Amino acid sequence: MRDFATLGKRKVVLGMIHLQPLPGTLFYKDGSFNQTLDTAVQSARALYDGGADGAFVGTCLERGGWGGQIEVERVKAYLFIERGPARKGSA
Repeated sequence: MRDFATLGKRKVVLGMIHLQPLPGTLFYKDGSFNQTLDTAVQSARALYDGGADGAFVGTCLERGGWGGQIEVERVKAYLFIERGPARKGSA
């Protein structure tokens, strides 16, 4: 894990991990979650290996939240993916 002892002494580099559509959303394809997780972990590893200090995780082009509600499946999947690198041995 990186620490921020150098904060203010050098520029912080942040990356972006783009997720495919998640369960409970309009464009989610049944059975694609494991591939989404694996891709997110690979992206996190590449950013870390490249020297990034952290990353934002997000989806794009999602049309969720029908009627002002956030789908439980989407939130659970998002949180599961964010913990993916730690489970798979990444820093």
